[in-house]
Amino acid sequence: MGDKLIVKKGAEKLPEPPKFDAEDLPPPPDFSEMGEPPVSSSVETFPGAENSETIEEAAGLPELPKAEDSPLPQDMVFGALPKKEKASPDKILDNIVEKSSGLFSKIFRKKSKDAQASLPGLNLEAPPSFDVPGSSASGEEPGWMEEGKKFREEEMAAEGESFRENEMEEEGESYLAKTTPLTEVKGIGPKIEKKLKKAGIKSAEHLAAHDHVHIAKKAKIPISQAKKIVSHAKKITSSKAQRRESISDIIKGLEEEKKTLESAKDSEFRGEKIVDLEGHNEVVQVLERLESKRNELLNMQKKLEEKEKKLQGHDDVYRRDMDYVDKMKRNVDHDIRERTGHLIELEREYFQKAQTLAKERAEIEVLSKKLDEKEKTLKDKENELKKELNDLEDREITVSTKEKKFQKIMEEIEKHNHILKEKEDDLEKREAEYMKKLDILENHERNILKNLENKRVSLEKKEKEVKLREEQIYKRQRNVDKKSVAVEYAKNIIEEEKGKLVDDEFSHYVHDQVNRPGSGVNYSDVKLMNSLNVADVEKGTKSIYQLADEIKRMLGSNRVEEAKIYYNQLRERYYDTKFSNQQEQEAVHNLIRTLYDDINLADIGRR
Repeated sequence: MGDKLIVKKGAEKLPEPPKFDAEDLPPPPDFSEMGEPPVSSSVETFPGAENSETIEEAAGLPELPKAEDSPLPQDMVFGALPKKEKASPDKILDNIVEKSSGLFSKIFRKKSKDAQASLPGLNLEAPPSFDVPGSSASGEEPGWMEEGKKFREEEMAAEGESFRENEMEEEGESYLAKTTPLTEVKGIGPKIEKKLKKAGIKSAEHLAAHDHVHIAKKAKIPISQAKKIVSHAKKITSSKAQRRESISDIIKGLEEEKKTLESAKDSEFRGEKIVDLEGHNEVVQVLERLESKRNELLNMQKKLEEKEKKLQGHDDVYRRDMDYVDKMKRNVDHDIRERTGHLIELEREYFQKAQTLAKERAEIEVLSKKLDEKEKTLKDKENELKKELNDLEDREITVSTKEKKFQKIMEEIEKHNHILKEKEDDLEKREAEYMKKLDILENHERNILKNLENKRVSLEKKEKEVKLREEQIYKRQRNVDKKSVAVEYAKNIIEEEKGKLVDDEFSHYVHDQVNRPGSGVNYSDVKLMNSLNVADVEKGTKSIYQLADEIKRMLGSNRVEEAKIYYNQLRERYYDTKFSNQQEQEAVHNLIRTLYDDINLADIGRR
């Protein structure tokens, strides 16, 4: 009946049944109910002075365990009795402990150690005593004692013959079987020794049996170093093999000498043989040791014979004890059968209870799983709600901070708006002033343009007259070649007069405008203009576009007055030049118009 009761139902395991307590078990049946009287103490059953020693020794032994307290062995559950082990001669001889001195010390030490580990030591001086007295002693020896004697005599004879050979061979083999450590190999230090041991190489012989390339790979050392180590290890193993051969030769020689000595012992005494024996002192010593050992063995044999006689006296006691033990076993078997039947019934009850418990436990597990799932879902929801709360708190904090920032920004914007309103008011005032000035300038410009247009018309008329005169002169030139020089001279004079007339007319016009009341022109500006020293543009070779660029540079450097003078010269050049097409003329006109606007704006900004 095992400790655990597991029943498969589907894929589930049933729980273990409850353990049996001593109180739950029924009381064991008394031996008096079986019709046999209980065994009383040894003192009451077997009185007498002859058994006094055995009774005293039995009183010191531990009591046999009761059927209730003793654990039930597996062999005795169904009434099977354990088999009685027969005593063999090997066990009897193994229990004999030999002295530590002598040639057989090593062999008997091994036997004594094995015997002590396996069997308890026997007190052969006094036989063991029990509660039950022995039967009448018989003088006949059992058969196994005679077989033990014969076996012992044969074994002692065989050991006496081959003890020296075995001892020498064992000593030689033990000497040679000792593996040489790695530190004795030349070239191996502590570090390399650790690497070799990690690789599984623990002796010089093991190292010599492998190839140096394999060792270098396995131990992770250089190949040259591995080659040296392996060569040194091979030298050590070869020297060891030579020693083994020499030891085997010595043993063979000794065996031959032993044989010759034995033959010499058996033969008649001669003087020549004594001379030969004197050279073999060691062999004589070995023979003496053999003789002493043989005497020791004979003494031991006598002791064994005496002990065997004592044991024969106790043989009947052991038989009577065995009968008593058999009766006790029968009673115990009967008790065990009854208890096993009762235990089987209890097992059935507990099995049924275990099944019901397993079903209940399965239902409880299902409910617990459902509860665990519900707990997990609730925990997940709780975590989600906590996260949402944290998010809301974070949002509240961010909203409050943003509101504060927004209030600050609004205050700053209000300040900026107040400043902008003040600036707008100033700009509106300035714009009104500029508009007034622009109106004045536009009116002034219109007047100037009207006057200039009238002058242009008059100049065009004069140009036409000049052209008519030139044509007349050209017609006359054909007829009159002599007057050509005079005509050219007159032409130059006319052109000079024409320029002077234009200049005089423009200066008269400017003078009239300046002296006119409400014109808006400062007389100081006119004086400043007269004081300016401007180079004559007509004398240079500058074109209209060069003059326009020069005016733009002057405006960039805030030289407005000089730009005005250059503008007037540009305007005169525009009227004097003859354009190849209408488009070029319109482009130059537009350029002059933009320059005029730029000059006026620069003049307004300067004020």
